[in-house]
Amino acid sequence: METRLSTHTVKPSDRIAYWRDAICSTFVRLDLECDPRSPFHCQLDIRRTAKFDLISVAGSAQRVSRSLRHVSEDPAESLIVMLQHEGDCIATQDGREIHLPARALAFLDSRRPYSLRFPAAFRQTVVKVGPGVLEHRLGSLSAFTSRPVEPRSRPGRLARIALAELGREKRDNVALPLANIAFDLLGLALAEVGRSAAEPARMAEMRVHWAKAQIASSLRDPDLSPAVVAAKQGVSLRLLQRLFAAEGESLSDCILEQRLLRCHDVLQDPAQAARPITDIALSWGFADASHFARAFRRRFAHSPSEARRRALPG
Repeated sequence: METRLSTHTVKPSDRIAYWRDAICSTFVRLDLECDPRSPFHCQLDIRRTAKFDLISVAGSAQRVSRSLRHVSEDPAESLIVMLQHEGDCIATQDGREIHLPARALAFLDSRRPYSLRFPAAFRQTVVKVGPGVLEHRLGSLSAFTSRPVEPRSRPGRLARIALAELGREKRDNVALPLANIAFDLLGLALAEVGRSAAEPARMAEMRVHWAKAQIASSLRDPDLSPAVVAAKQGVSLRLLQRLFAAEGESLSDCILEQRLLRCHDVLQDPAQAARPITDIALSWGFADASHFARAFRRRFAHSPSEARRRALPG
């Protein structure tokens, strides 16, 4: 069954309200934002089958969004698979924002909030399908939402071809097996995206781990600094600082924290009760005794000498 919904049949003053109703009935409950001062026109063609809805949609600049309120009021069990043909789309879900140019492919999960922004006129093919279609191919989908399949991806190129053919195929007995092929290819393409997204994350985690090991082995060096750590890692200081920030840490604070902890341990050691505090600070890379004392007080809320007295009464 095919249906066409178009603003061309509606007077201009009613088009935005008409289109809001059209997309809510076709996709899921959404909010629509657009500039009422600009000419507005949109059209969608829907073909419903037993296993999926195939939707061709084109229109002028707009933004649609699905909020938590929409999710709670209108629970949906569907994925929105998008193949961009013309114009740009900026999609956001699960804290990720992606840019979909022409020939890009991605999907959103209607069970969670998302938004789509079209800065100018656009055209795309959308397949609305149950989550199980991709879940049994990929497992949990949270790692794959708002992750674009780039045009140069080989499985992605084949998935685009299959989806484009699906859009042209009018016979259900051909469209249904073709859809299975398209979803298999899409699953392969998304798995490739997931691997490429996970690899930098693992590398970043390892880079931070290596940097912390290097810091721990070099704390006694008074010349140890964030720049030195980055140079030994073979990366820029800005990159290493960004990797630490992603872990909720600061590279310079990490160095300072480790030095302060080592000094604190020594101050509590009965065997080193007679050792001068300044000597302890200098032995762990502090170049200035007054700076050490201030940093120690900020960290432990008391002075180095007080820390020693508390640990070694008498």
